[in-house]
Amino acid sequence: MRPTTSARAQAALRIAAVFLMVLTVALASLAATTAHAQEPASVEMKVDRTTMSLEDELRLEISVSGATELNGPDVSDFEITGQSSQTSIDFGRSRRVSQTVVLRPKRAGTLTIGKVSAINRGRAVAEAPAITITVTEPKAPEPVSADQALDLAAYANEPAFIRWEVQRTTFYVGEPFPLTLQLWVRSELQPRNPELVQASKLDGLLVEDLKIDPASASQRRTIGQAQFEVFPLFAKLATPLKAGKVLIDSTTLRVPIAEGGFLSSTRRLLRASTPFHLDILDLPTSDRPADFSARNVGSFTLTAKILDDRGTDATRVKTGQRMILRVEVVGQGNLQALEPPTVNASPDFEISPLSGQAEDRVQKGLAGMSGSRIFQWLVSAKRPGNVLTPAARLSFWDPTAKRYQTVDAPGRQVEVTGAPISAESDQALALGEDVGPIIETAPLGSQRSGLIATNPLYLGALALPVFAFVFFELRHRRRRSDAQNPTQRAARMAHANAKKRMKAAENALRDGLVKDFYGQLARTLTSYLEERANIPATGMTHSEVRLAARAVGYPPELADRWVVEMENCDFARFAPSGSASEKMKEAALRVTALVDELERVIPERRP
Repeated sequence: MRPTTSARAQAALRIAAVFLMVLTVALASLAATTAHAQEPASVEMKVDRTTMSLEDELRLEISVSGATELNGPDVSDFEITGQSSQTSIDFGRSRRVSQTVVLRPKRAGTLTIGKVSAINRGRAVAEAPAITITVTEPKAPEPVSADQALDLAAYANEPAFIRWEVQRTTFYVGEPFPLTLQLWVRSELQPRNPELVQASKLDGLLVEDLKIDPASASQRRTIGQAQFEVFPLFAKLATPLKAGKVLIDSTTLRVPIAEGGFLSSTRRLLRASTPFHLDILDLPTSDRPADFSARNVGSFTLTAKILDDRGTDATRVKTGQRMILRVEVVGQGNLQALEPPTVNASPDFEISPLSGQAEDRVQKGLAGMSGSRIFQWLVSAKRPGNVLTPAARLSFWDPTAKRYQTVDAPGRQVEVTGAPISAESDQALALGEDVGPIIETAPLGSQRSGLIATNPLYLGALALPVFAFVFFELRHRRRRSDAQNPTQRAARMAHANAKKRMKAAENALRDGLVKDFYGQLARTLTSYLEERANIPATGMTHSEVRLAARAVGYPPELADRWVVEMENCDFARFAPSGSASEKMKEAALRVTALVDELERVIPERRP
C-alpha cells in the first residue's frame, strides 16, 4: 500500500526536524571549541606576605589556564615544606590549575621568587612577574620574671602556645628539679607533630633528658573560659651549678594545627616560649653541720644493717670474722651526687669501705630525682665481748624545709667470741692475707686428643643433611602457603616490587623523560599500598587513601606524606625546565625513603 501525500509530508517534516537538531548541536560544539581555542592563556602568582621573619613561612599560590607547561618560578632561596594542587573546569572553558606551595626562607635579606611563564606549544603565552620578599632576623623575646612567665592569663586568647613548666621560681645550688616544655592547644583544634626550630641553651644548669610519653601524659586545662589540651613535648632534669640568676631562654617550635573536622585544613604556627629567670640560692653557712657535704641536697632517711657471711643479721661472730655494714639512704634529692654517710671510728672494729653501687635504685622523672643508694663497709671485730657496732650519720640540706638536718643509724650490740686480734694479725687482715689456703690443681698436660668426633669438619658433615632437609621443607611450605593465599605473597613482595619500579623511574630520569619519571613514582606509591595493605589506591581519591591508610595502621604523618608526594607527581608537568633534573632526583629520594618507612609498619590488610 503506497503512502498518501499527507503521510509523505509528515515524514519529510520529521527528517527536517532531526537534521536541524543535529545541526544545532554541531554548531554549539563548534562555538564552544572556538571559544576554548580563542580563550587567552593566563598565569598568576601571589603570596600571603612580602615581609617575614627567618623563622616564618609563606604561602605561594600559582594559578594557570590555557597552557600545557610552566617555566619557573625559581625558589632556590627557600625551602619547600609543603604543597597542594587543585584543578577546576568550567563548561566551555579551559582547565585552570592552582598550586599552593609553603616556603621557608633559607637566609635573612632580600630574597626573590623568580618569574613564571606559561608555555603552550613551545612558546611563552603568559607571564607573571617575580616577587621580592624581605626576610628579617628573628627578634629574641625579652626575659621576664618567673612569675610573669608562669602566669597563664596572658595566653587565654591564643589558639596554641608553648611554655616551660617549673615547680618553683627559686632553687638551691645542687638541687635537681624537672623542667617540662608544654604545648597548649585549644580543645577544638588538632595538633600535628611539632618541629623544633630553636632549642633552649639553659646555661648554668647541668641538664639531663627525661623520657616521657607525650600522648599518654596529655591533660585538659582551663584558662578563663577557654579549654586547652596540654601535651608535654619533652622534659629535662636540671641541677643548678652556681648561685645567681639562671636564664630559661626561649624555645621555638613550628606547630601544625588542623582545624575544620573531616575536611580539615592545616596551618603552621610559629610559637616561642617566654624566657624568664630563676633565682638560684647558695646553701647557707649558719648552723651547717661539721660533717656536711655540699653535694648532699634533698630529704633523706637512713637505715643500717650488720650482715654476716651468710647475708643474715649478725648477732654472734668471732674476732677477725668479716661482716658487712650495709647503709641505705632513701629519699628525694641529689641522690646521684650524694656523699657516703659518716661511719664513726671504733677501737673495737676494723672498718674499710667497699666500692660498687650495683644495688642503687635512682629514678629520674617529672617528680625529680628519687630512690635509694646503698653504701657498704667491710667490718671485723678486734676483741671479744658484747660490743656496739659502728653507727652511721648523714647530714644534708633540706630545700623544702629550708634547714640542715641530720639522721642517724645507731649501732647495735653483738656478741664477739675468740681471741683478741694482735697487731700482726690486724695488719694481715688489712692486707687481705688471711683469705685461706690455696688449693693446688692437677698439673697441666700437653697431650692432645685424637678423637675424630671433636673435629669441626666431622661435626659439620653430620649436620649438613639436617640443614638441607630443614631448608627444603621450609621452602616447600612457603610455596604451598603462597599458592593457597596469593595476597600474602603480594604483601611480602610489595617492597621488592617497589624497588623495581624505582629502577624504572631512575631510567626515565637518566633519559630526561619527565612525565614517565613521575608516572613511575606514582605507580610505585599506589601499587605499594595495593600490594602491602590491599588498599585500591588507583581508584580512590587522595583523601580516601589517607583515611584508608590510617585505618589499617599507618601513622597519620606517613599517610599525609603519601598524599603530598602523589600531589607532587600530579603537578610535575609544571616543574621548571631548568631545574627539573634536580627536582626529579629529590623526588626519587623522598619516595624511596617514604616506601622504606611504610615497610617498617605492619598494616592490617583490608579484606
